[in-house]
Amino acid sequence: MSALAAAIHAARRRARRDEGGYLLIYVLGIIGLTSVLVIALLGLALTSAKVAAIESQQAREARAADGALESLVADIASRGGDVCGNPTDWPRTVDGSPDVSVDCTFSGVSDDPDAKLPGPDVEIVGTDAYAGGINPVPSVPGVSNPSFVVRGSSSPATFSSDVFVQDGAAPARSGGSPAVDVAGQYEQAATVGGGGCGALGTPGPNQISDAGGEGQPSCGGPVTATTVEAPYPADGIPSVPTRPMTCPNVSLAPGRYSPTEITRLNDILGGSQSCTVVFEPGVHYLDVFDPARTGDARNSLTISNRNVRVIGGVPTPTMTFPNACESGPTSPGVQIVLSARSAVRHIGGNVALCPMHQNGGAVPVLRQSGSADTQPQFVSASSANFSGGAAALAGPGGWSSAQMCAWTWTFEWGFFVACNPQSFDTTWRSAGTGPLRSASAVLDLQERPILTIASGPDDPGSQHAVDVRVRFTVTPATGPSCTTDLLPAGRSYGGSISYDLLNGSCASVLTNQNQIDGAHVSATFSWQGAVNQGLILDVRNMRIETNSFDVRASGPGPSDAAWGSTVDGARVPDSASAQATQNYALQDPNWLAGGGAWAPINHVTRTLTLNQLSLPSGLNGSDRLDRLAVKIRGPVNEVSFLADPVDGGLMKVELVDPGTGAVVCSTGEDQSTRAYGQSNQYLRFDLISPGNCGQLQTASQLQGLRLRLSYRTGCALLSLTNAPVIQGSDCAGVPIPKVDSVSLSVGTNTVTSRPPYSSVSVDTSNGTSFDVFGPVVLPRSDLDVRWVGTTSWLGGFSRPIFEGKLQVHGLGVDQIGGEQGVVCCVAGRDAAVLVARVDGEIRAQAAIRVNPAAQGSASARRGVEVLSWKICGRNGC
Repeated sequence: MSALAAAIHAARRRARRDEGGYLLIYVLGIIGLTSVLVIALLGLALTSAKVAAIESQQAREARAADGALESLVADIASRGGDVCGNPTDWPRTVDGSPDVSVDCTFSGVSDDPDAKLPGPDVEIVGTDAYAGGINPVPSVPGVSNPSFVVRGSSSPATFSSDVFVQDGAAPARSGGSPAVDVAGQYEQAATVGGGGCGALGTPGPNQISDAGGEGQPSCGGPVTATTVEAPYPADGIPSVPTRPMTCPNVSLAPGRYSPTEITRLNDILGGSQSCTVVFEPGVHYLDVFDPARTGDARNSLTISNRNVRVIGGVPTPTMTFPNACESGPTSPGVQIVLSARSAVRHIGGNVALCPMHQNGGAVPVLRQSGSADTQPQFVSASSANFSGGAAALAGPGGWSSAQMCAWTWTFEWGFFVACNPQSFDTTWRSAGTGPLRSASAVLDLQERPILTIASGPDDPGSQHAVDVRVRFTVTPATGPSCTTDLLPAGRSYGGSISYDLLNGSCASVLTNQNQIDGAHVSATFSWQGAVNQGLILDVRNMRIETNSFDVRASGPGPSDAAWGSTVDGARVPDSASAQATQNYALQDPNWLAGGGAWAPINHVTRTLTLNQLSLPSGLNGSDRLDRLAVKIRGPVNEVSFLADPVDGGLMKVELVDPGTGAVVCSTGEDQSTRAYGQSNQYLRFDLISPGNCGQLQTASQLQGLRLRLSYRTGCALLSLTNAPVIQGSDCAGVPIPKVDSVSLSVGTNTVTSRPPYSSVSVDTSNGTSFDVFGPVVLPRSDLDVRWVGTTSWLGGFSRPIFEGKLQVHGLGVDQIGGEQGVVCCVAGRDAAVLVARVDGEIRAQAAIRVNPAAQGSASARRGVEVLSWKICGRNGC
């Protein structure tokens, strides 16, 4: 037992010594672990404190950004107009702790990358190839005949809008990608290659980026519908008597500009003198034709003077560009209407154009008509034969008279009549170019017979036979002169007679409209046949009409039985004539014009109808009717005769709807139509005034109509008794004329070809800018935007060239200098994104919508619709 106890005691001593070493190690381990844990806990605490400080700073910044947005939304609600207002006001700094910078942008209004932006768009409506100044057009695989062309280098062509292209695009950028940056949607009708967008949708030199870089362009699908604006109806724009143009200050009244004024304006805008040119509020119509220039320059208003300032509308007090005109919704502005053949080429100088406003919106600042003033214009007249030097040829006022045949007396022959040719000369100006398809001299004419040496002109002189001929000589400013055949002069009681100028040698000499510009056109009248009376010739209101169309019927229609089967003889000028059966009287043309015919005292009306008016080749249904008249001629080989207006007769031409039988319109009733007669030259009766066909606007409205010609007989008054000759219930009167040809004469000022391209240029540091504060509608024109140099103004701000909708036929964007600005658009936007930044980092953004037409105030704010409101941090918004 004692031995066992001793052994146990010894073992316990050894165990106590071993356990003491282990505990030391254990304790040391615990101490080490605790140190690591403490250090980790201290690090975690320090990190948490740092994160808390950052989060606290971000929270302060977010609260400041949120408050800044609320402040600016309230400001937007307290005013009217565009959601962003003046683009030069952004970005804005809202003072606080910290300061917040807020910008107003149209990119990303919607979170949907396929969403279209509200407000104005860029609409490229041409469906044929661009024909602007970028040449050669960039080559893009799979693209042919584009209507949208971009040539860029260091930056893309930029649009703060949607862009809709009815054809295709060829953009190219030599220094990066994309070539085009569209804030909204880009859509084009054409595919690239076999389908899709090809290189336009792929990062690279031809890329088009849309939705602020978040979307893809659309190619080949349906393009958002756009309405191509109709041509502006420029016919009603009046002329202005005079516009003084003397620098340094030129103020231009609204209205139609003459060629002389266009030339003077081009001299100022293309010169070097310092000048401020103000287009006063209103509509200005510019049909640009400068005969001193050649090629496209002839039809271009060229602005290249870097010392010129052009302002459209009301100038601001300081006239500081770009905001040099008052652009507010109540400010009067301008509308500059270009003719269908006119362009604006801006190369240098500062231009600011502000819009007119109607119905709460801006009217297009630049607009285009579908017509051009191509008809020759009377300049002057002279004559040694006609009283007053033939001054009356300038218009429809008084008459210029010449005694062609006069009674005289000699011992050898006694009393007799001697006739001498009578002449006048006129000069003309013409803005027409291109082939000369037709040319007519139109003249108001009357002949007054003198029966005896002791009498003056007989009244009614129309009852006496008169056979006068006329020959015209045309002498262009350059090139050979020519003469017409000896033409029948015709007969009218003060009405208009139309003479074809393209016969004789003039048929081969006169081939182009520009030959009329500066030309002299003279007329020489002479008597034909036996002479048994004196004659006074009266003339006035000389016109030259070029490129008119004859609109003729296709066949005879329902007519009075008196015309029998002869009606078709009136359709075309030939040897056949329409002739009504009548009871002729004495058959003495010296007693009664045409020999006389018996007709009921209460008059009788004989009517013939021609069916189915048809438009000739070259006259399109959409062409506007600038001139509309009816031309009637009798047989050319018979002497003309004429009734007197007091006889009670009447000639009337009516256009009739074949479906309803209703009269569409007709000639008027005046001295000329009451004095019906048979003329061996074309009588011309205006169907617009004094006729009542002014409601007919386009040639298509003539297609298919019937032409109805009526003659109402009268009772002729004898000059000796001033009373009619009565036989039973009939009276003697002037016979119903034979009709060899009746047709419509149609003139159109519609221009179907495209005008020269227009261009605008920007280099703000070198006196070159073009700023339009409203829409631009030029659907017939190609437009080039030329970024020549600096795009920002003093103070570091820049603005789009065009604020409102931009609609053009084709568009070219050319980066010539080191920068590109924004092409379009701003004005009228109803939605935008406000982006708040602190030290350059986005902390909040809000998408909002307002009614631009609503006007708010500090006490009565307009409604603001919040589309989204986001607070942003390190991980986005």
